[in-house]
Amino acid sequence: MSVGDNSLIGAAKNLDGPENKLFWILWLIAVVVTMIIFLNFIVAEASGSYAKVTETLEQVIWQEKCALILECECMADKKKKTSI
Repeated sequence: MSVGDNSLIGAAKNLDGPENKLFWILWLIAVVVTMIIFLNFIVAEASGSYAKVTETLEQVIWQEKCALILECECMADKKKKTSI
């Protein structure tokens, strides 16, 4: 019910006044608790991904710098060969 299956809500029409109020209070509590759990899961996954990225960030930066230097040297060599 907390993840979108609202077929049980139709049964609330058959309940008496106090039972109906109790139903809606429990429904609201269930929705809020599951929302908190799902949001906590999303935050945990995002921080896990961020931790993975920050672990390898410096290595990736150095690798990209080396690739750019290599590309620059290759272009410089080609220019020297064509000018001779």
